[in-house]
Amino acid sequence: MIEQALDSEVWLLGGIFQDPRAIFKVYSVLSAKDFSKPQNMYVFAAMQELAKENVPIDVFTVADRIKKNGCAVDNDYLFGIAESVPSAANIEYYASLVKESSTKRALYVLAGKLAGMSKEVAKPPEEIISFIYDELSLLGKKEKRGPITAAESVERLMEMIEQNQHLGLPTGLAALDRKITGMRPGEMIVLAAPPSVGKTALAASIANNVLKLGKTVAFFSLEMTNAEIATRFISLTSQVNSKAIINGPDYGESLKLQKGINSYKQTKLFIDDSSEIKVPEIRMACNEIKCKTGSLDLVVVDYLQLIESGKKENQTIAMGDVSRSLKILAKELEVPVLCLSQLNRGYKDGKISLFNLRDSGNIEQDANQVWFITFPIDFAKDNEKHKHDPKLAKLEIAKNRCGEKGVVDLQFEAEYTLFTDYDYSRMNPGMRNGGADKDGFFPVDNFNG
Repeated sequence: MIEQALDSEVWLLGGIFQDPRAIFKVYSVLSAKDFSKPQNMYVFAAMQELAKENVPIDVFTVADRIKKNGCAVDNDYLFGIAESVPSAANIEYYASLVKESSTKRALYVLAGKLAGMSKEVAKPPEEIISFIYDELSLLGKKEKRGPITAAESVERLMEMIEQNQHLGLPTGLAALDRKITGMRPGEMIVLAAPPSVGKTALAASIANNVLKLGKTVAFFSLEMTNAEIATRFISLTSQVNSKAIINGPDYGESLKLQKGINSYKQTKLFIDDSSEIKVPEIRMACNEIKCKTGSLDLVVVDYLQLIESGKKENQTIAMGDVSRSLKILAKELEVPVLCLSQLNRGYKDGKISLFNLRDSGNIEQDANQVWFITFPIDFAKDNEKHKHDPKLAKLEIAKNRCGEKGVVDLQFEAEYTLFTDYDYSRMNPGMRNGGADKDGFFPVDNFNG
């Protein structure tokens, strides 16, 4: 095995000597660290540097660069490499063999580190497990690719369209999905609102809609207990008041509740109510879920400001670190991560902006989408509250990198803590002051009380 690995390294380097342009086929796939023999490592590093500087690659230029780098490789060794293969035709295959051997060596080294850490009495098991997941995650990352042709990009786009990947994961709220075309893998979505306005309720409503599709959802609640979250989902599913679930339903609701419980038990929902949790632990839990179920489609974090950064810094810097880590997590897991966030108090009259994200740091920058929830009735003057539907909620899409921004109307059923699309038939048809939109909906703003 070792001899084959060394042969692959020599064949790859020999192929580049035969056709220097071939280095660009493996430039973004391999690094010098992937080579097991120091001399081969020095040669490839020199070749990469020369290619980057647009300097011709041959035995003499490579030898000169190796010398300048403070390393030493015998010229006879370089000539031997150059004569090892007749052409660079199979260079990509040789690169795959080199990478495979490199990964196996890294796993062997990791196993040694793990053995050493396990013997350290003061080292908590959780820290060791977190370290393992982080290292394996790095090893399992897909190699970055260089630029692709227009034809290749079209081919990838068509594959995404055929698999409906371009649409993303539906939220189950038609008005919202028309704007954002679903939640895409790798996206970090921030859902923010004033205190007690319905962040958790909306996140749970979206998660419940995703679960109905047979998808897998991980729900991290740093504020509510497992039982409280379960009660919410059962209420959503059964359409039984959450108070009745706790206090005991009447006879008419018992069958609905039992049906809802049975339906809830069949879902692929995983709840973690750890009140003190860090992003590496969230990553560990998500990887565990993927191992158990073979899939993970949505991650919900409730809420961002409660996550520990593990660093002694001011809150803004700490939240920036947490935000960036969650964004990286979304890309690593290739799932949308829906993060709930608090707002600062610097808003009034329901006018909220990205500036109002609490301890914003990198939150605004890292997020692919930012949503704000408000209830118009909460900001209406006392003499005008009768004009507003208490069930009407406004969801503002304040940032959206891959779609429309704007405001959509939602309906909040407080007894079930459930958000749905707004039912415009609730309004008296005689109160309509404008026409329907292109989808046949009558905007609430066109109703006058």
